[in-house]
Amino acid sequence: MTAKYQDGLPLYRQAALLRRLGGDLSLNTLVASMDRVGHAVQPIINLLRDHLLDADLVLGDKTGVQVLKEHGRPAQTKSYLWAQMTGSGPPIGLFTYAPARGGNHTQPLYEGIKAGAVLMSNGYQVYKPLRLPEV
Repeated sequence: MTAKYQDGLPLYRQAALLRRLGGDLSLNTLVASMDRVGHAVQPIINLLRDHLLDADLVLGDKTGVQVLKEHGRPAQTKSYLWAQMTGSGPPIGLFTYAPARGGNHTQPLYEGIKAGAVLMSNGYQVYKPLRLPEV
């Protein structure tokens, strides 16, 4: 995972490197391992999200990304990576993929935000008003 996400080494290159070193891990095995680790850390991500939404200041932004082999969508279709960070309290940063940028994708990102918290973004507007808890 470190080689993929921190060093930017794609899994197919890691599989080739392992073969050259005498290893016998297929690309499918590496992909399945990444999936298993993702499921294993989900409770930690959920806890981080709870803490993020409990911050007094939450920062949010999106950036367009291109996903080359996404099922049912041409490679030219724009997708989005949403970044959320705490602006107060412990530093927490979370990233979420969405195939579009509509309110139905942003609403769940901020559901459960603390009453009275400030959400700072670069002016992105959600057409459906964000439902904040009553004070």
